[in-house]
Amino acid sequence: ARITQLMQERAVDMLRTAVQEIMDEGLPIPQGPVDAETFVQIVPTERPVLVALAWHGSVADEDSAAFVDRRLIVVTSRLNLLIMGFKPGAARIDEDGGPPPGKEDLQVISYRDLRRLQHTVVHTRMRQFLGLWWDKKNRPQREVIIFESSSRRTMFQQMLRIVERHRDPSQKQFKREFRRGVPALYVRRDVMESLQLTSQGDVKDNVRIVNVSFVKSRTGSDVQSGYFVGQAQSEVEVLVLTVDTLCAITLSSFLKQFANREDEEYYRQALAKQAEDGDAKEICSHELETDSEGEENFLGEMQAGTSFDGIEECDNIHGSPWQLKNLKGVWFLADAQPRVKLNFENQEVISFPRDGERQRWRRHLASVLGHQEKRKPDDDAKGNQGWSVVPTGKTEIGEVQKYAQAAQRELLRERPGLAGTTIRI
Repeated sequence: ARITQLMQERAVDMLRTAVQEIMDEGLPIPQGPVDAETFVQIVPTERPVLVALAWHGSVADEDSAAFVDRRLIVVTSRLNLLIMGFKPGAARIDEDGGPPPGKEDLQVISYRDLRRLQHTVVHTRMRQFLGLWWDKKNRPQREVIIFESSSRRTMFQQMLRIVERHRDPSQKQFKREFRRGVPALYVRRDVMESLQLTSQGDVKDNVRIVNVSFVKSRTGSDVQSGYFVGQAQSEVEVLVLTVDTLCAITLSSFLKQFANREDEEYYRQALAKQAEDGDAKEICSHELETDSEGEENFLGEMQAGTSFDGIEECDNIHGSPWQLKNLKGVWFLADAQPRVKLNFENQEVISFPRDGERQRWRRHLASVLGHQEKRKPDDDAKGNQGWSVVPTGKTEIGEVQKYAQAAQRELLRERPGLAGTTIRI
């Protein structure tokens, strides 16, 4: 899976050539009336700097249907944002390599000046997700980008730091104001509480969110012919890992909770408060520089029995939420696609878009399972050998347990001093 990821990342970077050819020819003029103030045209010296694959779409409000498609996200040397789609039947990159799509396979969706971006919407538990909020003259005003690789999202955010934001002359002047860099605001609290409520199988469950990943649907691109084929929103699902549960949620229901017609006023007040006195809890004041930054204490202050009065649930799927206490085994499959197989009452298979996202989820799952072991009563803990990590080609949980127990006995024979302790193999 890691080799496949490196091949895919290289293939994405190779698309710079096709993007540059389209930019050199000049982008098509939008159909209909063109606002001269917001219209952006390519200049001869402009070059693509950042290229990333992501699911992208516009979201009006909670009453409107939201659709996302797999698209190419490009940031240029003049800090403009170019969104490109793949035409039906576009060239693809198979697992064994292949020619990248050419300019004839790409189509321009939008081209905007990042100086017109008012703010982004983020959350430390959702490393792939990024909401965009443009000024009123840019329509649609709200967009979402779900990066297949969180490292590409980090690169995108780093480029936003050097953007000189456009300021309307009629706008109120505050004491402290964001000038360079696009401010990042946290996802509204009720959105995260909606994910928690949906993940709650029992009122006693501790549903403090540990990780939110955006994964491929079971009916997704694994059965499609082509890596770059545009996928509809039904091909993306939201996977929520909490302290006690794991839940799969439809993307459409999540976006319905994310978009709110009151967002404009909510974010305006948050930015005004930050500019006036520099103290707004809605503002994300730090950037995440590494894959593990900000995760040191995610199991620190977790409380069960939280009330979610007035919060609307998302749509859970595949029979979730699943109780982690019923988890019997986990397989991190050595396939070209980064997949995980979980053994609850039934076997559940999760397909991640990148191996890096699977590895982060694996680290979080290990922390949660270790936390559960510590919470067990002493009597239960004595009769439980804990989780063992073993390489195996076996697919049945009973066979894996026998193999793990044999490996554990062998280790105890070699190191008798480990007797009576919980062993990690």
